Amino acid sequence: MSHLNSSRQAQSPISVIPNEILSEIMSIAAGPIICPHSLVPAFMSILGPPIYAPWNFTAVSRHWREVALANKRMWARVLIISMIQVPDDRESIESFISFMKTLLDRAKPAELGFTFLGHEPEESKKRMYREVMSLYVDRAEDWQQATFVITDPMLRRLAQIHGRLPKLESLFLDVVRLSETKRLDMFEIAPKLQRLTIAHHDLNLIKLPWHQLRFAQFENHGISPIDILRRVPNIEDVDINGGHDLNPLDNSPVTLMSLRSICLQTDRDSADPIQFGLLTAPALETIKIGGRGMKMSSLIDSLPGLISRSSCAIRRLEFSYCSTDAMSMTTWKKLFSLLPTLETFVVDGGVLDGCVFNHLVLPEPGKEGQGLVPQLKHIELGLSHVPQSFIDSLTSRQDTLKTVLIAEWDSNNIDEGVIDSLADFVAKNVGKIEFKLPGLFSDEDELSGGEELSDEEELSDEYE
Repeated sequence: MSHLNSSRQAQSPISVIPNEILSEIMSIAAGPIICPHSLVPAFMSILGPPIYAPWNFTAVSRHWREVALANKRMWARVLIISMIQVPDDRESIESFISFMKTLLDRAKPAELGFTFLGHEPEESKKRMYREVMSLYVDRAEDWQQATFVITDPMLRRLAQIHGRLPKLESLFLDVVRLSETKRLDMFEIAPKLQRLTIAHHDLNLIKLPWHQLRFAQFENHGISPIDILRRVPNIEDVDINGGHDLNPLDNSPVTLMSLRSICLQTDRDSADPIQFGLLTAPALETIKIGGRGMKMSSLIDSLPGLISRSSCAIRRLEFSYCSTDAMSMTTWKKLFSLLPTLETFVVDGGVLDGCVFNHLVLPEPGKEGQGLVPQLKHIELGLSHVPQSFIDSLTSRQDTLKTVLIAEWDSNNIDEGVIDSLADFVAKNVGKIEFKLPGLFSDEDELSGGEELSDEEELSDEYE
């Protein structure tokens, strides 16, 4: 019987898959490894069943186990949720330490990618924290992607990694309860580091290879946005949340030749136009501005100056949770007149005055045809109120539009005539334009048509 089963397995298609292909399938199917393993069920809804995959693969057959154990990359992606969840008894603690050692042994010598979430441990677990962190510190030369959401004392236990990060490409650092003022230099030397996310940390207290950074996010960082931009001369994509109420330490102009995308966000009721007034970015293509409670007029007033001074070709303009209803027709007209290359216009939340869409309809002075933004192809609208002028702007561009998305709208807050106009527009263009209009139709939330969008034209978040 055993011989018969082996013969049947040998004849099955999956048994003849080359090891290299089978290993790649495993890598794609497997999700990050959850530690401690007792937390896996709680994260199933977030990460899905693949988080069991590495162990499942080793249980299929001897052949699969050999292939799985040889796949070092699959064992190198570890998500350490919180060691505080490990039961407070010696056997559980020893078991967890042994488990982590096994994972790192199976991953050797692959580059490591991991997330370390932890709070200052109680006395009984301090040895476990120290040993697990030491396991990763010992493999610092293999770090490729590292995420730390930890307390200040835990961060300082990483001092030994200084000068030992030759492969580190991406760093996420969120320090809770930063208490000391001593500058940290453990990440100062990392020759491949290009991606950075940092939160709750005074940037004046940490040394980083700023000139290497290409993609960065900053949140609650303690200095003004323009002072951040001054530190990253080669940045290509930057997201800055907060600091708009802080005065710049240096009022001299900043020119960033490689900057393609900038996002400024804040929750405060202040926005100093000097943040844009000092910046020049010739390669800039995407501008995102957002933040609940943000007074937008002064910041948007500075946008035409930035665009004109930079002579850049803006392709995507995005406002998130901004109140723009106080903007004058003159301001919007001036802004849109500088956007002949704009392809995507996004408004997600907040308030938008109908005059904005008037300028998407009205032709340039002395010219016939479409409005001031002739290349517009994609519109995303996340507003509870949709003005009639928006429908008019769609109608005027029905030959060039490729995607229309409207979300979060409230049918009780929209005139019945506007809904009828939109429904009529959709009916006439469903074969040419892709529509995403949840709530408008009872049977389906999305109507597609026309040619498939390219990767560059997909309406999706551009920043990881």
